[in-house]
Amino acid sequence: MIPKLIIVADDARQRHALTDVSQACGFEIMHCLASRQFDATIAQQQPDLWIIDVENEGDLLELIGFDQPMLMGMTAAPAFTEQILYKRWKQAISRKLLTLLSDKVPILNNAVALNAALAGNAKQILSARLLPAAWRVVLLAASMGGLEAVKAFLDKVSPDLPVIFLLVQHIDPYMQSQLPRILSRHNQWTFEILNRAEMPLDMGKVYIVPAQHQINFDRQGRVVMQTDSWPGAYQPSITTMMHRASTVFRNQLLTIVFSGMGDDGSHSAAYQVNCGGKIWAQTSESCASASQPDQMRATGQVCFNETPEGLAQQLALEYRQSRENSNE
Repeated sequence: MIPKLIIVADDARQRHALTDVSQACGFEIMHCLASRQFDATIAQQQPDLWIIDVENEGDLLELIGFDQPMLMGMTAAPAFTEQILYKRWKQAISRKLLTLLSDKVPILNNAVALNAALAGNAKQILSARLLPAAWRVVLLAASMGGLEAVKAFLDKVSPDLPVIFLLVQHIDPYMQSQLPRILSRHNQWTFEILNRAEMPLDMGKVYIVPAQHQINFDRQGRVVMQTDSWPGAYQPSITTMMHRASTVFRNQLLTIVFSGMGDDGSHSAAYQVNCGGKIWAQTSESCASASQPDQMRATGQVCFNETPEGLAQQLALEYRQSRENSNE
């Protein structure tokens, strides 16, 4: 979860400056107020860190408890117009905040990530930690003839690979319940139709995006259910899912386009790549219907093409290479 802070500062400029640095670090501010506005209701709350800059600290500490995590004793923030001095002050406070909260943000326990955050990339580091255990979130986009291709692909992928699969298969909503039975034959994958609010995504599973209604993701990468039907002609919409998944998972996202008719997904191709993601596609020759992967290739955003079996081999290869690079 994103660390939550409560700021209590009597000086208005200090409150604004502390808000600025906290938000730049990607933290959530529960309250920002002067000590005269402080009451027992706020004192009972449990933020990950209290930031306190008041004259009568003792009175405040008696209310919230002396054992609470807190940051005190800060220098006054320079005026925003004193850009060089303010930047130095902001960097110093950022260092203190990120160091104090590193136990709340697992990725910051990594020295490289912590140094990158201290160098000014804190917000990007925190937003990239949504699914730290998963190497990839892989969106499987399929339509006509795609079900057979997806199964051929999954049959060759080891369930031990640290990935999360999201299957976006164009299908009649009344037939979707049959997909787990069809796809699970001769492999060890677990399939689940997304149908629960705030549903976390686990590695080793293939999640089937519902055809009846839309889904989205929150900042922690959990599934958020929506009651609206999918926009456009396709159920579910690959274009919509690529855009939403790219917004949240960024460079963790890989979309693989399998056999199908039409151009669903193509309109989100540039956005996904701009977010740092990758797009692969099934070769035309191996497709029952090549229109969908061909339209995706026409966007110029596809970086790898292969048969379903070849796509599975490439996924395993890239994971091995990422492990080797991380150990160097």
